[in-house]
Amino acid sequence: MSKEIEIRHELLNKDQVICFLNKNGIKAFKSNRQIDTYYDNPANSFFKDPEHVNDWVRIREENGRFTFNYKHWLPEGAEIRTYCEETEYAMNSKEELNKILKKLNFSGEFVPFVVVNKFRQSFMYKDCEISIDEIEGLGNFIEIEYKGTNNNIDEVRNLLNKTLIEIGANIGPADNKGYAYNLIKKQKTRK
Repeated sequence: MSKEIEIRHELLNKDQVICFLNKNGIKAFKSNRQIDTYYDNPANSFFKDPEHVNDWVRIREENGRFTFNYKHWLPEGAEIRTYCEETEYAMNSKEELNKILKKLNFSGEFVPFVVVNKFRQSFMYKDCEISIDEIEGLGNFIEIEYKGTNNNIDEVRNLLNKTLIEIGANIGPADNKGYAYNLIKKQKTRK
């Protein structure tokens, strides 16, 4: 498992941020569509308490390839989880999901729960991967993930927030729950 430290916000000035990056010689190293399908086990759901989901199981389809991803957000029980432990595997097909879950000692059958359809542009800036996402049904967001070697959570989160300022990002409130959560919440409020 690896440690992932990132921040995410609604992005209110997408074009200006991309312009800033490009003017400073920072070109997108990746621009593509990602289809993220999140799974749950109805017999032992991760979503028993929707406001405090610690675990996410996802398959990402990108450029005809599939990756399995499991995230366990920490610290458990905290209102704002500041990092996660992450496991990721390349897959040949979506049908490999239950085989991988058994390997990780998950039991039962997992079924699709919510789909996040996004167009992502990613840039490297200092030790940060900046992803600008257009999320179907939610809008534009910026996600900054630390790619350096510092493991101090508070120091890294300060660096990520300083990066937002440096690149001139005009942002909405922090999104500490993720795109899948926001789509689930939006679907429930429509009912």
